[in-house]
Amino acid sequence: MKSSDIALDKTIKLFVYGDPGSGKTTLCGSACDLPVEGGVMLLNIGGNPQSLRRNAKRPTIIDLDGTKDLNPIYSWLEAGQPKSHVFVGLAERAGITLTPPYHTVCCDTTTDLQRLVLSERLGTQDKRPGEDLKKAEIQHWGEVLSITGLIVRRFYKLPLNVIFTAQERIDKDEFTGIMSYQPGLWGQSRSEAPAYSLLTGRMMRLNRVPLKQRNELDGDTHSVIAFDAIGQFLAKDQYGTVPKVMADPTFTKIWQSVYTEPT
Repeated sequence: MKSSDIALDKTIKLFVYGDPGSGKTTLCGSACDLPVEGGVMLLNIGGNPQSLRRNAKRPTIIDLDGTKDLNPIYSWLEAGQPKSHVFVGLAERAGITLTPPYHTVCCDTTTDLQRLVLSERLGTQDKRPGEDLKKAEIQHWGEVLSITGLIVRRFYKLPLNVIFTAQERIDKDEFTGIMSYQPGLWGQSRSEAPAYSLLTGRMMRLNRVPLKQRNELDGDTHSVIAFDAIGQFLAKDQYGTVPKVMADPTFTKIWQSVYTEPT
């Protein structure tokens, strides 16, 4: 049991999803420009960090081979990023240059995190193309959901900005024909993982934005993020200060919309 002062916790807990190329990884990388001390750590699980190669400021990118890699990283961040820690030694041996303090940690993507968890449960992570794969059974799906929820929940509790990304899933109602857009996660994780965030946004390239909102955007806009369910998709803003639709989003724009005092 401990006290929590939300007024002092100036962090953003963001969950963002969208189709490939919508700008999720770019948004993560833009956290490097946040005008506060520290840098960004990007935990890469199937994301596309190559999209950040031309950025003047880039995050520390750590490619995860398995979920076991998350434990020392989480432990180090939770402990306050001390100079003497098992993770520091592991990073050095892996050729990873750490530049603490970090103000933001990103997991890109949660969709591939679930795939990684399932492959570990099935023992298929080292299988080669064309080899037979063990079929997932109901208990495996339950384990995937439990482990995903635990990881997301624990990381969002860190005293840092935390971003989880996911691919997009499109569903069509067989009776009405209406299309809905949700995070590309399995089962109830589609709603549970974003539930731990305070801000959930759907990223879209401009041609995917509903026409009414598209007409309100500048002609040079390349992508947008929606924090309000203006269509058949999941979005929320529990800070209560973020624009419903943000053109060409950056993490600094999101931060300022939450923490800039009104004039």
